[in-house]
Amino acid sequence: MSYLVIVDLTLPKKVEERFRLMAEAQGLPIEAIIAEAVVRRIGDPEVEVELHLKLCEKFLLEGQELLMRGDYLEASEKYWSAVAQAVKAVAAKQGLELKTHGQLWDFVNKLVEELKDLELGDSWIRANALHRNLYEGKLIPELAKKYMEDARNLVEKLKKLINNDQ
Repeated sequence: MSYLVIVDLTLPKKVEERFRLMAEAQGLPIEAIIAEAVVRRIGDPEVEVELHLKLCEKFLLEGQELLMRGDYLEASEKYWSAVAQAVKAVAAKQGLELKTHGQLWDFVNKLVEELKDLELGDSWIRANALHRNLYEGKLIPELAKKYMEDARNLVEKLKKLINNDQ
């Protein structure tokens, strides 16, 4: 059974700023960083995997809603965030914690080598183009939509890696 908990959180300014900087460094929404901090405190790797997968689904849904409204820039970031959470879920399943954008890249490169799956690497690069699109707005809508579909497929591929480990 799973529950949705909505929390109105008041944080000291320094804590809020630290979470914001961590979110910027990882290219993720601040709520993902806060949720990860809470789950890490519990210390159960399976709970961490579940959190990343739930955040992944949340971001995919939000991205789809934004895409339907024609907001390609914000949708791009949501799809990127979904992929990043799926990568973190695979890493968490292996007992690893990824905290930076660079660590995400290193982990994906390792997966590409281990699995001998260059398409996974290509999909990762397209997901990163979505992340850049939020800031630069250079993807035409047709290309952004294609990359978002690629991101959704990458998420499914990463989920299969988690399920195959069980």
